[in-house]
Amino acid sequence: YSLSLKLYSYSSEVYYCIGNYNSMELVLGELFVHAKCFEDKFKAYHTQIQALGAQDHLYDSIKCGLFVLEKLGEPCDLFPSPQVIRSEYIKTKDMLGSKTEEEILGRRLIEDSQIEFAMRVASTILSCCNRVRSSVGSILALRLVQLSLRHGVCSYSAIGFASYGYFLSGVVGDYEGASSYGKLSLRLVETFQAKELTAKVSALVYAGIKPWINILRTSLKPLIDAHEIGMRYGDIQHACECAMQYCSHAYQCGEELEKVEKEMKNYCGMMQEYKQVSSRKFVQVLRQVTLNLMGQSEDSMVLTGDAMDQEVILNDAIEREHWTIALMIYHHGSFLCYFFGNSELASQLAERAQIIMDKTLCSATFLVCNHAFLQGLISFELSRKTGEAKWKSIAKESIEKMEKWAKYVPSSCQHKLALLKAEYAFFLGQDTNAAKYFEMATEGSGKNGFIQDQALSYERAGIFYLARGDVSKASECYGQAHNKYLQWGAKGKADHIRINFPF
Repeated sequence: YSLSLKLYSYSSEVYYCIGNYNSMELVLGELFVHAKCFEDKFKAYHTQIQALGAQDHLYDSIKCGLFVLEKLGEPCDLFPSPQVIRSEYIKTKDMLGSKTEEEILGRRLIEDSQIEFAMRVASTILSCCNRVRSSVGSILALRLVQLSLRHGVCSYSAIGFASYGYFLSGVVGDYEGASSYGKLSLRLVETFQAKELTAKVSALVYAGIKPWINILRTSLKPLIDAHEIGMRYGDIQHACECAMQYCSHAYQCGEELEKVEKEMKNYCGMMQEYKQVSSRKFVQVLRQVTLNLMGQSEDSMVLTGDAMDQEVILNDAIEREHWTIALMIYHHGSFLCYFFGNSELASQLAERAQIIMDKTLCSATFLVCNHAFLQGLISFELSRKTGEAKWKSIAKESIEKMEKWAKYVPSSCQHKLALLKAEYAFFLGQDTNAAKYFEMATEGSGKNGFIQDQALSYERAGIFYLARGDVSKASECYGQAHNKYLQWGAKGKADHIRINFPF
């Protein structure tokens, strides 16, 4: 019996790793029928949870995980209320008290194997919770920390403290606290020599914690390294998640688009090979945005082309309630519409993206910052066109958010704040301030390597100077914008400027 149990458990895991889900299901079916007790099904359930998530059955993965947790005496509601989350947060905060990093690292090791397995299950379904933007992920993050403090630490405590940092970043807005627990989680991986958890921890730390403290570009190499380690140790799901976040950050950093697009295409192929459907959809959206900017799509403002069909993927995401994919499509669609001159449609898509953000509790990735930036730019444009008060209100709120973020990570946010302030001064007719802030935006974005923001800043400055009748300065700014867009690789946008050049 013992030998058969091991053979079936490990063979199902192998089938999962190579993406042979039909064979995996057959093996798991036999194991679930013949296993003598629930504990003997531990490995099998964990494999099933991973496989469901990989195949984009995210809610099924979460429900399976919650079923196992309930059997292990750690029940969680699928849809916890904000009051429950707040209560669990206060409890966790009180349990942590003033404990130092060294005190937590020095705690006794966990001895209860069932509690340790519960922590393993909770840590596995966390990424699915983040993708469907389910609030149960916040409860699981808090529960992982509580279990570590109550029963002792183990390798999965690293996931607990990483996810707690993610929670502090995305829900509480405590970026310094998030950074501290992110560092602790990385130390726990080293302490337990848990290389197999590197991808899982890195996906949380470098996607939702580090970008709010360090310039985004510093996350690129750690994410690639974590991807390679995850693949080597069989954590295909989180290895692909690290690759997915790398693609997102490389694009947001202003890396050369042709290079980024080739990497995205390669990662999509790898994800297809390992049948990691959920991660692949995320990268498909990013790749299509990139292709649109490069001028390789029929309609620059619609995410349909070589990488994806916008209508098909968006409808599927809404039907499955995969809100992260829907958010990606709405946000990037809004960006493209604004970029290519349709502010009205851009505002509609941005509003849909914001609705998703508002109804989901935790939003820790840097897309939150970029969306606030985009909303501010769209709103200032519409304020000048319509004079409606609501646009001014949204724009001022964007400035307030950016002022807060610029205190923590000025290298990523200060130039964005400068451009928003330039647009505000332009709107108010304060020409001297507008010119000053436009210059700050172009210089700051160039200094920190955000070439896409530098190109946009030059373009917006050109519009400002033209409106003020300074044709010579406007021409200079439009020329700089055109050149920077070409340097970035956004030939489609460069052509748009050339064709619509007002001289």
